Order: sequence, then structure tokens, then C-alpha cells
Amino acid sequence: RNFALSPGFVTQPIPTLTGQASAPSTVELFINDALRQTSQVPSGPFTIDNYPLLTGSGQARLVVRDLLGRETVLVQNFFTSTYLLKAGLSDFSAQAGWVRENLGIDSGNYGEGFGSALFRYGVTNNLTVETQTEASRDLRGAGFGLSSGLPFQFLGQAAVATSSSKADGAGRLWMLGAEHLSLQHGFTLRVEGATRGYRRIGQNEALPTYSQQRLASYTYFTEGFGNFGVAYARVNTFDLGPVNTYSANYSMRIGQRSSITFTATRVTGVNSGTAVGINLLIPLEDRTSVSGSATHRDGRTDSYLAASKTLGAEAGAGWRVLSGRRSGQDYGEGGYYYQGSHGLVTADLSASSEQQAVRLGAQGGLVALDGEFFASRKLQDSFALVEVPGYPDVGVGFQSTVLTRTDANGKALVPRLMPYRRNAVRLDPSELPISAELDTIEMVAVPPARSGVKLSFPVRSGRGALIKIELEDREPAPAGAEIELMGDTKEFFVARRGEAFITGLQAKNTLRLKWNDQSCTLQVELPEGAKGDIARLGPYVCVGVRR
Repeated sequence: RNFALSPGFVTQPIPTLTGQASAPSTVELFINDALRQTSQVPSGPFTIDNYPLLTGSGQARLVVRDLLGRETVLVQNFFTSTYLLKAGLSDFSAQAGWVRENLGIDSGNYGEGFGSALFRYGVTNNLTVETQTEASRDLRGAGFGLSSGLPFQFLGQAAVATSSSKADGAGRLWMLGAEHLSLQHGFTLRVEGATRGYRRIGQNEALPTYSQQRLASYTYFTEGFGNFGVAYARVNTFDLGPVNTYSANYSMRIGQRSSITFTATRVTGVNSGTAVGINLLIPLEDRTSVSGSATHRDGRTDSYLAASKTLGAEAGAGWRVLSGRRSGQDYGEGGYYYQGSHGLVTADLSASSEQQAVRLGAQGGLVALDGEFFASRKLQDSFALVEVPGYPDVGVGFQSTVLTRTDANGKALVPRLMPYRRNAVRLDPSELPISAELDTIEMVAVPPARSGVKLSFPVRSGRGALIKIELEDREPAPAGAEIELMGDTKEFFVARRGEAFITGLQAKNTLRLKWNDQSCTLQVELPEGAKGDIARLGPYVCVGVRR
């Protein structure tokens, strides 16, 4: 099921927060001491169940403030997870295709066909069950699993599965797991076991099969002293014996945005070894950052220093450079990337004492819409065709971000729209001529998934001119006098010095000036010029209107 067809629909159970107000009040919702929502409630009991999506565990605090400033504070702990479905809600998916083989080695290499299906159902807000099946010509498999909320705000998971293949016979798998995530603590425990004959579709037969896997990890988050984490993993294989991995890491912020991370890893088993490392990241201005890393293992140190500038949403360039030492050899890398309205081009270079490589790439999109073809950036989401007749080379995008520009016909294809949601597409007002006559510079598009809509901005044709008008006494027309352009619904007014700025003018025009129940008509002809040119005309004498 594609829940994105209904924007804002929340599949996981959301805790309901309740309270009571003695008078009309303002309610502020704090999640883990961060303000997430402010709403107005009438007197009496109230319920809040539409706050922003959450995951994990934490504490919700409601501050109820009435008209006299009196406050009531309500505190409630909560737990929710994306693994859970609301009670009574179901989800399913089905796939069919061919198994991809030798990925990255052999192009277009596909093996046997397969099909698979998954079904999930929320039995209660605290229990979700699921079942999955898959089949190919030589392999069959099925499984059942559940996710459940446990005491102390833990999430528990369990699963069993079975398979049958012509080559390996029957096999079984089981899994148990628990996890907890809060503002300060993160904990994961997982144990999985399988028999020698258990197989999954697409499993790499070249890798050793395991009889049991264990994983335990703990992370502690602090506000001022960084984050600390430890983990232990053990994999028992049928043929190679056990492999144990012990790891620890500590990261902390330096200054406003920089961070440093220390890591240590110890592996025992078939291949044993110890590694320690340090990583530094320094973000700079304008999407530029500098980073460095050093890792020492088996008596050898690998390190690098890098700098990069990432691409933004607007058209522009990005780059990266890297220099370091790896496996006892010096090496370097570099890349340059340019993103325009019609696509992205890339160039990468890497070199060491043993190997040199150059990679060139380009990506974009081509859309057939409204009887025309439009080149665009790579299209992964929805898009809109924007039409601003008569206004070429105008920036179009979201808010202050310009994603593309109108062509010679005043058309542009805007990518990156969210499907089934309101997307405010906006013209850059600084690039419109002063004589531009648009009723709005922003329109809302609600496109289907991976499809497009057309937005036509209403444009008044014609040119603009500053026209000076005098009355019969040869004095400027009074400020505030109304001017009507015959054949047009828009009204204009005389400003100081008897001047009026009139738009929508054609080669020949009839104007009517109105003042104190009097009127006169003026015949105005525009000199030749470009559409954006503003002519200065007059003075024209208005006969029949007195002060």
C-alpha cells in the first residue's frame, strides 16, 4: 500500500495527550523540552492527537495558559515506533522480477525469476504481526514475525522462517530482538539463528553461511559532553568458526559546528586485529567543508585530508579534493560537478602509484508535456510545467530558491515537487521587469506521483508608460483622479505632478480620466520599443474637466 497517496496520514500509533482547561486557553506542547506545537482550546476537556510524527520514547509536556496568564503543566511519557501499525490498519506489498547477479562486475546479468509478498496488520496499538512469502523455480520460503511494545518503553521483535531449495534442502531461521531509544539512551539487543540449509532468494552463495548472530549496542547522548557508544557482535559460521567484534566510539562538538570522533575496534576469530581512528569534520560557509581522518591497524596508518563543496538546490558548481595514504601507497582524488536547469555533469579523477582512473558522467531528464519536449534535471519526484507568456529567463522555484528558468517562450519545467501535497511554486520577483503585469507570483501545484501538472501564471499583455496629464488651465491633473484604460478592467490613478503609470498599453489606446463627476478621453499612441521599455508620454490636455 502506498500511504503517500494520503499526505499527512500516520501509520504508526501516536499517543493521545489529554487535559482540561478551566477557560479558553493556549496549549504549548513540548516534546523532550523542545516546543513542537501551539494550539488554542476552549474551556473543558481537550485532546491533542495531531502533533508532529515521533519515534522512540520520551516525555511530552503540556503547558496550558489561560487568558489571565495562569499556567497548568501536564507531563506524560510516551512510546511509539515505525515498526508498529495502528490497531486495525493493514499494509501489504508484492514484487516480481529476476535476481540480479554479479552486480558491478557484469552488466545485464540476471538469473532466475522470483516473486515475493509481505502483509502486516496492527492487532492493537501495541502489537503488529506480519507474514512474508517468496518463491522461485528452485527455492520456496515463508516467515512470520511480530513487533510489540514492552514495559519500560522497549520495542520487542520476534520472527521465524523456513525455506526449501532443491540444492540445500529444508532450512529454518529464528530471531529475537529488543531496542530502546530515548533522549539520552539507545539500546539494541538482537539474536538470530539458522540451520545450514536455510536460504533466501538472492543470497550470495560465495559467502559463508552462519549458524548464529548476536548483537548488543548501547549509546549515551549528552548535551554538553558529546556521545559515547559501545557495541559487541558475534557471528558463528558453519565452516570458519566464530568471529567477535568489539567496538567503541566517542564524538563531541568543537565550537559551533565542527565535530571530532574517536573510534576503536577489536576483532578476534579467523582474522584478528585492532584498529583505532580519529575523524575531524569542519563545516565552512557556502556548503564547503574540510575533513580529515587517520586510522592505525596492524602496524600501518591510513589517513587522508579532504575538502569539498556540495551542490545546492539552485544551479551551480560543486567540487571535492582528497589526498592521503592507504595500504602503504599515496593516493589522491578530485572531482568537479555542475548542476544546471537541464541536468548534471560530473568528472572524477583518482590516482595512486598502481592505478589511475577517470570517470565522466551526465544525468538529466526529458519530459513530453503539453505537446512539447522539455529537458530537465533527473526526475525522481513530481514536476510542474510553469508558463509565464512573454517573460523569458525568469527564475522559478520554491520560496527564495531558484530551480530553473523560463525559456524564450516563457516556459519552464520545475522538478522536485512532492506528490499529492501543496507545493507553492514561485517566480523570482527581482527578475521581472517593472512593467510586468501578473496577478500573482506564486501558485500552488498538487501533482500526482512521478507525474506533472501545468501552471499558467495570468499575465496582462501590453507595455507600461508614464503619462503626464494636464487640465485646460495647463496645470497638472489632480492627484487621486481615476484613469480607465478602455477595454481593460484594471484601474489607475494620477500621482503627483499629474503623472500616472499605466500598464497594459497597446500601440493605440483610449484613456478616460474621471474627477468630481467629470470625465474626458485621451488618445494615446505608444512609440515603438521592447516590451520591457517604459515610455514617458505627454503632457496630454484633458478637455472638459475642471478642478
